[in-house]
Amino acid sequence: MILNNISERIIEIKGVTKKFGDIEAVNNVTLSIKKGEFVTLLGPSGCGKTTLLRMIAGFDAPTSGTITFNDMDLKDIPPHLRSVNTVFQRYALFPHLNVYNNIAFGLKLKKIPKTVTQKDGTTAEKLVKYTSEEINKKVKGALKLVELSGYEHRDVNSLSGGQQQRVAIARAIVNEPLVLLLDEPLGALDLKMRKEMQLELKEMHKKLGITFIYVTHDQEEALTMSDTIVVMKNGIIQQTGTGLEIYNEPLNAFVANFIGESNILNGKITGEDEISFDEKVFECKTSSFRVGQSVDVVIRPEDIVIKKVDQEKISSGRYFEGTVVSSVFKGTYYEMGVKSNNGCEYLVQSTSHFDAEEKAMLRIESGLIHLMKKERFNNKFVTTLKNNENVTIYDVNVPCDITKLSGITKNADGYFVDEKQESVDLSGKDVIASIENKDIILRDHDAEGQFSGEIVSILFKGDHYYVEVKTDYNQFFYVETNDIWDDGDRVGIELPAEKIKLKFPEIEDL
Repeated sequence: MILNNISERIIEIKGVTKKFGDIEAVNNVTLSIKKGEFVTLLGPSGCGKTTLLRMIAGFDAPTSGTITFNDMDLKDIPPHLRSVNTVFQRYALFPHLNVYNNIAFGLKLKKIPKTVTQKDGTTAEKLVKYTSEEINKKVKGALKLVELSGYEHRDVNSLSGGQQQRVAIARAIVNEPLVLLLDEPLGALDLKMRKEMQLELKEMHKKLGITFIYVTHDQEEALTMSDTIVVMKNGIIQQTGTGLEIYNEPLNAFVANFIGESNILNGKITGEDEISFDEKVFECKTSSFRVGQSVDVVIRPEDIVIKKVDQEKISSGRYFEGTVVSSVFKGTYYEMGVKSNNGCEYLVQSTSHFDAEEKAMLRIESGLIHLMKKERFNNKFVTTLKNNENVTIYDVNVPCDITKLSGITKNADGYFVDEKQESVDLSGKDVIASIENKDIILRDHDAEGQFSGEIVSILFKGDHYYVEVKTDYNQFFYVETNDIWDDGDRVGIELPAEKIKLKFPEIEDL
């Protein structure tokens, strides 16, 4: 069955959360998938993409929320009664069956409604199995689609990885599902075969016209094949759109860094259509931001022009000077790290070659600068004061200075007093505590901090690193640091008392 109309929704996911014990693998996901669409769930390991696929397939049930298929709630529908089939990374072929019988396996078990003539001449609707002729026709049709005609009697163990993957796909599509689920199906193939299969899958999707939902951590696969890409992180959808939309207009730093290479820098709106970063001012469309607002600046490495130094052009303001710190040939272009005279490092991709230590000048066109709202400036906690000297953050009592609270001071006798100069005990008082990303200190040993955890994400931002740290109790701190860390590093997390800001909830944010 060919479905050409992709305006209708075939799957609706609304507010779906999936927990495994205390771990939230999928967090309040809402997503619509159209008939005939090729949708890719993209993200790093552990982001929740496979869990979401398994819930659509029926292998896992949502903790909360609903998944509907053609407006029918799938809550009580077992996997074998859903009109979906799944292709796994490891193929899951039956080693004792040949190619033909692997593909025909599901058809031999399946029953379909048919109108049959009974002995008394009347007709009735009954569930009957496919005939041998019907099975043979369907299997050969599926083999032709995956370009394995003539392989019917081959032992599956004698096939290459790419051929085994085609058999797995043929076994899935022979049952004519309305939706085909593919869980990193090309992950076990070598690079050349993977690229070939990407194009073949796209062509199969076009021929079949059914809905494909594809899971991968490979950005190139997603960009090559998809109508729609759903970028996920920590169980949450970060952005949904076409490959072009997500590449050119990422919504946040994670998406910009995950889809292709990016230069991501701290910037500030200094005027109408004017942005400042790396201690320089650039023209840029700023209509959706206010003057003085801090933003993240995204520049793709292929959008930076690099040339030999020409002082006249530098003096004109169109170029700025830097030094090449690294240069690697990538086959069709050179990838270079260039540090500006102000100390900000840019990733540049160009067909022009520059050696390390060589002087160069760079130009960034205004139309190629993309601005994003900053996700967070600081770490903020809605909490309570343990006493006049400690605030509770993630169930840990952290020293703080309560004179940061409006109307609270310390008198000559060492007592904390309010505006009336009366002694106060703020134990249990609700407060909002915050600390800027740059003020958190990471220690080499996890026992040295008030919290312990591990580095789960690192983003280079030109002249410093933006780091996500997950504590041992699945809480997060966000840190800006000049120190170099690796994913998985164990660290101690220290919040200096003098850097913690406090305010009462009723006081507006400045």
